[in-house]
Amino acid sequence: MDLIFLSICVLYGISVLYFAQKNDWTMLRFFLLVVMFQNILVILFSGKVSTSLITIFSLMKEGMLYIAVVLCALKKNVFKIKKMDLLLLTGVAMLLLKNLFVTSAPLSAAIISLRQCLIPFLGIIVGKSIRINKDSVGRVLKFNVRYSTILAVLGIIELLFLGDAFWSKLGFAQYMYEKQGTLSSQLFRGVTRNFYTWDFGGVPVRRIVSITADPLATAHLIYIGFVIIAVGCVRYTSKKNRLNQYFMLAVLLFICSVLSLSKAIFVFMAVTIVVIIYYRNILPKSLVKYGAIFCGIIVLMYVVKSIQELTSATATANHIVGLINGFKASSIFGTGLGTAGVMTAKIANNSIATTESYIGTFVQQIGYIGLAITLIYFWKIFSELRQKWIKYHDKFTILAITILLCIVIEMFFSESSVSIMGTCIYFIYIGMATRDESYSEEVSCVRRKI
Repeated sequence: MDLIFLSICVLYGISVLYFAQKNDWTMLRFFLLVVMFQNILVILFSGKVSTSLITIFSLMKEGMLYIAVVLCALKKNVFKIKKMDLLLLTGVAMLLLKNLFVTSAPLSAAIISLRQCLIPFLGIIVGKSIRINKDSVGRVLKFNVRYSTILAVLGIIELLFLGDAFWSKLGFAQYMYEKQGTLSSQLFRGVTRNFYTWDFGGVPVRRIVSITADPLATAHLIYIGFVIIAVGCVRYTSKKNRLNQYFMLAVLLFICSVLSLSKAIFVFMAVTIVVIIYYRNILPKSLVKYGAIFCGIIVLMYVVKSIQELTSATATANHIVGLINGFKASSIFGTGLGTAGVMTAKIANNSIATTESYIGTFVQQIGYIGLAITLIYFWKIFSELRQKWIKYHDKFTILAITILLCIVIEMFFSESSVSIMGTCIYFIYIGMATRDESYSEEVSCVRRKI
């Protein structure tokens, strides 16, 4: 088994280097395919090969993105970083470096946290540095729709016909033990508890999981396919304004997104509707703005009410407590990497209080200044997208604005909002949409400003 898996790793490694040096839309296609099949392969080989090999295998797709950025940066006159971006990214990098070593957590826990903190920046920079043009943007988006559809179909099969028994026979318990040290007795019906939701009267209801073995990643990967169609990046009507096959795919993807039973995805749906109405001029812009503000106030009132009624450990309560505790436990420069977050819960014992909020986890680790710099960076990205919309009026910009707003909102209430599996592709698309090349028929790889 070791030899078979080692052979797979070697072939995979060669592919990683090949696509990293290509650094074009085919790299994104390869990345998405790896995300789809990685966990199922790891589950099959868990307990049969060394954990170090499995760890290397799991990190290769991420390594490919870093290699692509480094190779692009090493090429003469490939891109030039804007001064403000350089200042903001340098500030974040210095705080991350400081908190990597000035921390009470073990180095292994700090590195795990560093990895997650870097994902948004990695994705955006990959998008800003990839070789791309309007035609290849269209290709990767159409591929993404087909990809999401396959995930959705496999998810329905897994949900209705295979069930938890499938994962048990596959060796899911051994996989979770090697990944997080989770004992079989800690699983629910042979799978992790996030395969289910308890938000409907406290009764466990099964989510759609699909082949990724990660229900939250699956939810995000299916929904991105729906948004691509919904905003019009892929036409769901023919030239004669008749509904085509993409309309049916949009319906399927929407239904499967609902079956994810993810509160984040339901919020995504609301944000998507508002953005489409605003940028497609379906309703007066002023009405949409005031309506969004009104809805925001309602949500804020709900959050305040939830804070006042935090008497039980419900999922909503955990998200809110995670956000609040992150700010309470933080300082100007942070408490150090590895001191918060669900990814380090098994290593750092003091991470439990902020396991349900990415922003809560982030601010506790790198401090108020680090969070402020990061939010300024995201605002700058949003401003760039607005400028691109004014300049090109391209639907790809609407897609990027939609997913940026969705992700930023989710980051406040869910730590799983940022993951290499589920949402890295979101950040890559956001980075791509800030570039003029994404709206031009000409592929340009010189003097790029990131």
